[in-house]
Amino acid sequence: LMRSFFDGKLVHRSDSWLFDSVQFGDSCKPRCNQEYESLVEFFMFGDRYTKFEYEYEWDLSVVNSSSSASVSSGVVPQGPGISPLVHKIMCIPKGSCSSFFIAAPNVTREVVRLVPEDDSQEGPNATYVNATVNERVSLYAVYNLAMDDITYRKVEWWSPKYSYVLGRSDDNDQTTNMGS
Repeated sequence: LMRSFFDGKLVHRSDSWLFDSVQFGDSCKPRCNQEYESLVEFFMFGDRYTKFEYEYEWDLSVVNSSSSASVSSGVVPQGPGISPLVHKIMCIPKGSCSSFFIAAPNVTREVVRLVPEDDSQEGPNATYVNATVNERVSLYAVYNLAMDDITYRKVEWWSPKYSYVLGRSDDNDQTTNMGS
């Protein structure tokens, strides 16, 4: 059950979403201590048509010149019956530099392909047979990463990324540095 509020008043109820509530309007309370903390927001919309379950892993770290420390981390589950929409809110010390890391899993599936029986022959003279092979699944998500209302990354992400020139390439993780 999801309830949507505007200025503290209920404007919509729905059994279709897995969120408790969404609030809009000026009366929303700040999520972080605005004097001492910066607000980091992560929105993600995954593939709602997927037929299998998988998880993206993420980590938010505060970084200085000699070290980094994880502030918050978790997973974004995807799959049938799981809401494809995710919204995470995190607070970090104001004025700090941060790094957000996200990784897509390697998801494979078994498929039957027609392949040459003998690797040395291809074309019309080759004999073909059915072979079961593991094929990597291309995952799709859209996500937005912002800190204190400044968008640092807004991207449509295919993993692995497909290049017509190079074929498939690894693009399983992304890192975004934020702050000054």
